[in-house]
Amino acid sequence: MKVHEVMTKDFHSLKPEDPVIEFISLMENENVHEALVIDSKGEVVGFVHYKILAQKNVQDPTKTKIESVMIHPPHVNKDEDFEKAVELLFQTGLRALPVFDENGKAIGIFTVFDAIKVLKNEKIVKNKTAEEVMSPAIVIHKDEDIGKARFLMREKNISRLPVVDDEDKLVGEVTIMDLLKAIQPKERISWYSMAAEKLTIMDIPVSTIMNNTPLTAEKNARLSEIIEKMLERGERGCIIVEDNSPLGVITTRDIIELWLASKKEEGVYVNYSGLEEEDEFVMETVDRIVSDAIRKIHSIYPVQYAHIHVKRYRKTGDRKLFSVRCRVMTDEGVFLSSAQAWDLRDAIGEAMDRLEKIVVKHKEKMETLHKPKGV
Repeated sequence: MKVHEVMTKDFHSLKPEDPVIEFISLMENENVHEALVIDSKGEVVGFVHYKILAQKNVQDPTKTKIESVMIHPPHVNKDEDFEKAVELLFQTGLRALPVFDENGKAIGIFTVFDAIKVLKNEKIVKNKTAEEVMSPAIVIHKDEDIGKARFLMREKNISRLPVVDDEDKLVGEVTIMDLLKAIQPKERISWYSMAAEKLTIMDIPVSTIMNNTPLTAEKNARLSEIIEKMLERGERGCIIVEDNSPLGVITTRDIIELWLASKKEEGVYVNYSGLEEEDEFVMETVDRIVSDAIRKIHSIYPVQYAHIHVKRYRKTGDRKLFSVRCRVMTDEGVFLSSAQAWDLRDAIGEAMDRLEKIVVKHKEKMETLHKPKGV
C-alpha cells in the first residue's frame, strides 16, 4: 500500500510571513490542528502544529511571523510504502507529515487518522482490548484550575486529562486545544510567552472549559471498535472507564506504537524521542542502560515495546535539566515511570530503575492476590 492511496488530500497552508495569529484563528474557527507553510514559489518550507506553538516563546502572536515558530519536518513521497510512512510519523512525534509528488510539490498530508484507519483492520489491533493497550489515566479534579491542567500536561508530556468529581467519576475531559481556545485575545501574548501563570484565567476551574461528553469505552472493548469511534468523532484519544471512573487513556500514538512493535521480527521495539541531536557516545550509554533494564523487565513480563521521551529545560546558564518519561508495553499491560537529572544518563538510569521497581512491585502484588488462602 502506498501513501497516496490513504493520504488526506485537503490541507491548510500559511505563508512564512503570516502572523502567528492567523494560525490561532484557524485553530479556533475551523478546529485546525496543523498547517503547511508554503512560500511564494509554492514550495513547502515548514510546518506548524498547535502543540509546537504552545511550546514556543511567542511575545506577540499579532506581530510574530509563522516562519519564526515553524519546524522543518521530513516529508514522505506519494509512492512511499505505508509502513515506512507510519514509522516516520511515529518517530517525529507529529500528527501529520507533508506528502510530495515526483516534482517535490505538496499534494496532501499523511495524518495519524489516515494511519489508524488502515490499522483498525490489522490482526494485532483486532485481537487487543482496551485494557491491554491503555496507559494509566492521569486525572484532574473538576475544581482544579487551568494552571494545574497546563502544568500536568507539560510535566507528563500528555495532551488530555480526564476530569473527575469528588467520587472519582468521569465528568469531562480537558485537552491542550481546550486550553488554547480558552485564552482570550488580550491574554494570548502572555500565554504564548510562557507567562500565563500570572493571568487570572489560570485560576479558573477546568470544569468551565472541559468537554462534557468525552469519548469513552469500557476496558473490555475491542481496540478496533475504539478506533472506529475515534475516526467518527475526529478524536485522537479515548478515555477507558469502569463504572464511569477513568482507568486509562488510549491515543492514536498508542495504536501506532502497538502495530509498529508487531512488525519487528525479533527483539523489543524501542523508540526514542527528543534525542535526535544527542552525542553518539552518550547514546551508546543510554542504549546500554535501557537494554539492561528492558532485559530484566522482560524476564518478569514479556515486553512488546518501549518508548523513551526526553525533554530539556534550560535552568541556569548553559546547564540543562533532563526530564525523562518511559512507557513500556508488556503482556501484563502498560507501565510508566519518569525522572529528572542534570545529566541525561543519570535521568535515564533513574527512570529505568523506577520502572523496574514498579514492575516488580506489581508482580508481587499480583502473586499475593492470587495466593491460595491458608498458604
